[in-house]
Amino acid sequence: RAFSLEVDEERFPVLRSHRLDGRAVVPAALLLEWIGHGALHFHPGLAFHGMEEFRVLKGVTLEGGAPAAVRVLAGRASSRGGILAVPVEVRGGAAPRETLHARATVLLADRLPEAPPAAPTPSPAAAPWDPGTAYREVLFHGPALRGIEALEGVDAGGALLRDWTYIDDIVDGVIAALDRPMGFQIYNLGFGSPLSFTDFIGIYEELTGRKAIT
Repeated sequence: RAFSLEVDEERFPVLRSHRLDGRAVVPAALLLEWIGHGALHFHPGLAFHGMEEFRVLKGVTLEGGAPAAVRVLAGRASSRGGILAVPVEVRGGAAPRETLHARATVLLADRLPEAPPAAPTPSPAAAPWDPGTAYREVLFHGPALRGIEALEGVDAGGALLRDWTYIDDIVDGVIAALDRPMGFQIYNLGFGSPLSFTDFIGIYEELTGRKAIT
């Protein structure tokens, strides 16, 4: 076991802004953070390099406002030519009713590779919503998680442009920010190559050889 956590709205006030059907639900970003720290716990000195096969199998929810006890468990690491792969799980409850909430394989390394150059930014049409309208009518996030300051535009198909940042890079950025406390700073994590949802689906169809169901 790497560590245990007692999860409630007092210890994690961000949960007040992440509710589904009236229940507080732990965001995937927090699960990623816990999994990353679970791998690093037994391997001090290594750097978080990435994550593979992240799965949320049953979300961590606060039923009736009661706290949830979770455990972060790190398994035996394996070497992949300079990269250490560590299986990590987030579990809750107790046997025989133990719940596997999430799991992933965390990749650790002595140092991180250089970041690739950013792609040119496209010029989309004007967006039909302001951030306030988008959060009221499309998204469910509460005030603490409303990080969108402006909607720059939409593409010809009407889809918002998104950065589609690889999850490994987001987790890397979150852990890097935790390792270098800078006070009350706001960090915008992204790859710098916005892509419309329509184009994203087209690329996915090309790579998989299958047509998306709409």
